[in-house]
Amino acid sequence: MERLLIRPKLDIVFKKFFTDKDNVGLLKDLLSNVLKIPAESIQEIVVENNEVLPENLSDKFCRLDLHVTVDGRNVDVEMEVSDRGNYKERSLYYWSRLYGTALLRGHQYDYFPQTILI
Repeated sequence: MERLLIRPKLDIVFKKFFTDKDNVGLLKDLLSNVLKIPAESIQEIVVENNEVLPENLSDKFCRLDLHVTVDGRNVDVEMEVSDRGNYKERSLYYWSRLYGTALLRGHQYDYFPQTILI
């Protein structure tokens, strides 16, 4: 019988792996280690919609690999397999789009949550 090998670097597998209800501890451990905060201090992790819609039809569409809110912080976790030479620019664009969509009409500028790209 041939064994099916699923690689965790594929976007869909990466997302499923970290968002499956049975793997909540793995996501918590990942975020704890990368953000350098104790896992036991994390009170809430919410997996958010990973699509950042453009304001205009001609604007670029963003699909984040894994968008979560960790105790009020916006966190985008990106998995990169190959270097296309534009990671810095693309990650800055993703961060700015995520940050820019956090402020809702009527909120003051000091309302912006901390926004982190991993």
